[in-house]
Amino acid sequence: MDVVDVAFIQPIEHRPEPNFIVEAVESPLIDLSPLLHPDELTEAKPVEVALKKFFGLPSEEKRKVQRDEANPLGYYDIEYTKNIRDWKEVFDFMVKDPTTIPAY
Repeated sequence: MDVVDVAFIQPIEHRPEPNFIVEAVESPLIDLSPLLHPDELTEAKPVEVALKKFFGLPSEEKRKVQRDEANPLGYYDIEYTKNIRDWKEVFDFMVKDPTTIPAY
């Protein structure tokens, strides 16, 4: 990480009090959902690959499909919590015909 944008920096009065030391350790994420629905595995993998490819694009490319007041679906990276910009980016999407989804 080069430089932190000031939009992400909380004012001192909103920062947590450091009263203990926490060491960050990367925890692996193990997705067991394919065990419950093995028939969906082939469909889930192309979506995961496409999303990884999309989020790997430069910001200028992702913002070409940015959501707005007229279109609630698409890319978004400017969300705030307690008036501080969140460090996340999302892509909201839905199925073309939601009536085809099974009720169960």
